[in-house]
Amino acid sequence: MNLTALEIFADVYRAGSLAAVARARDVDPSLISRAIANLEDEIGVRLFVRSTRRLAPTDAGKIYFDRIGKVLRDLDDAAVAAAETAGAPSGVVRLTTSMSFGKVFIVPLMDAFRKAHPKIVLDLVLDDSNLDLASRNIDLAIRLGPQMREGDLIVRRLMRTRYSVYASPGYLAQHGALKHPADLSSRDCILIGLPGYKSAWTFRKNGRTLPVVPVKGNLMVSNAYAARQSAEAGLGPALLADWISDDAVAAGALVKLFPDYEVAAISFDTAVWLVYPARDHVPAKTRCVIDFLARNISDRAPLAAGPGGNRPAKRQ
Repeated sequence: MNLTALEIFADVYRAGSLAAVARARDVDPSLISRAIANLEDEIGVRLFVRSTRRLAPTDAGKIYFDRIGKVLRDLDDAAVAAAETAGAPSGVVRLTTSMSFGKVFIVPLMDAFRKAHPKIVLDLVLDDSNLDLASRNIDLAIRLGPQMREGDLIVRRLMRTRYSVYASPGYLAQHGALKHPADLSSRDCILIGLPGYKSAWTFRKNGRTLPVVPVKGNLMVSNAYAARQSAEAGLGPALLADWISDDAVAAGALVKLFPDYEVAAISFDTAVWLVYPARDHVPAKTRCVIDFLARNISDRAPLAAGPGGNRPAKRQ
C-alpha cells in the first residue's frame, strides 16, 4: 500500500477539502482526487461523500482514519527517533499564538532561542483564532484564557495573566479622572471583539465581587495590541493584560486605573497555556521548544520585552 496515499487521505480527512490539501502540497487538485480514488478502489470502500459544496468522511472513512492515524504517527515517531541519534535536534517546529502575544512576548525571545538551538527552524504562525493543530500541521500552540481542557491534547500552564483598565495621561487630562469602576459605564471605552471584552467588565476588591459594569464604546478592535495602541493614543480606557501594558506604564504612556481592584472580562482565573498533541514520543526538536518556553514564560520568569524589544530573555 502506498504510504503517500495514506498521508494524503489523512490530510484530506483533517482539512475536509481536496483543494486545501492540494494548495498545501503545491500540486494540482486532480492529483489529490486521484490518490483518494485509487485508495478507495484498493480497499474496496468509499472513504468520503463528495458534493459540490462539501467533502465529508463516510463511517468507513472515520474508522479508517482512526486506525491509520496511529500508524502514521508511529512511523513519524520512528523516523524522528532514528534521526535524533545523529546529533543536535534539528528541523522545523510550527508554533502558533495570538497576534498580540506573539508580537509582544514571543518574537523578543527568538534571538535567545536561535542561539540555544541553531539547527531548529521555528515557524511562528500568528493568528487570533484558535487554529486546529492537526489540520494545520502545528506542533505547539500558546493560548490565553480560563482553564483549558482539550481532549487528546496536552495542556500545560505557563503563567497566570492579570488584567487591569488603562488609559493615557492625555485622555485623563482631557476627559477627567475615573474614581470608581462604575464610572466606566459613562465613557466610550476601547472594546475588543471577543466575548466579555465588548459588553461588560467585572471588578473584585478584597475578595468581594462588584456588580458587573456594562461598557460601551465607538471603537472596537480585533486584538489586544491594537487596543493598547488605541489607549496610548488617548481614544479611551481599555481592558488589557499586564504582559502587554507594564512597559507602557513604566514609560508613562499609560496609567493603570483602579489599582486596588482585580478586573476580568471572562474569568479572574486566566492563564497562558501551552498546548500540543498527546503522543508516545515527543520529537526532540519540539521538546526543546517546550522547555525553552516553560523557562521563559512563567510566573517566576521576567516578562519578555514589550514593543520596544529591548528587555533580554533569561540566560539559557
